[in-house]
Amino acid sequence: MGYEKVIGLVGYKNSGKTTFSEKLISFGSSNGLKIGTIKHHGHGGPPHLESAKTDSSKQFEAGAVVSAVEGDGTLSLQAYSDHWSLYDILKFYESFSLDFIVIEGYKNENIPKILFIRTHKDLNLLESVSNIVAVVSWIPIDESEVHCFFIEDDSTIIKWVFSFLGFDLA
Repeated sequence: MGYEKVIGLVGYKNSGKTTFSEKLISFGSSNGLKIGTIKHHGHGGPPHLESAKTDSSKQFEAGAVVSAVEGDGTLSLQAYSDHWSLYDILKFYESFSLDFIVIEGYKNENIPKILFIRTHKDLNLLESVSNIVAVVSWIPIDESEVHCFFIEDDSTIIKWVFSFLGFDLA
């Protein structure tokens, strides 16, 4: 796929993916790791831009294929293509020399995934999502095929993820 160390976080809206990714990233970065993120905007249409009034946003809206602005070490980038595959984005991320990437969404991609289950209605994802390496659940579930964690057990889940990715951060 282009990047060796990735972990996908998948599940329905409000299942805890983003909150968990923030905790995972915070722990990893406090231990000296360089972590990237990729989030799939699965709600239809383009994602809303934070500030549509910036010069780079105006240039992008005027037809630029890529538009960036740098300030004080921060690079904000927008790029347009008819289709961005996850592989294309991962290829671009290679230039950042990251230790690993947290990918939110992309249920159908061939990457290792942690599935977030909030309600019994979400259990259908166990059958429709491939490459599940762990489940984080808000409800008791009986799934013996993969590692299962309760949503409130952050430290155990985080330690497991880093071990799964080959890092010894205990």
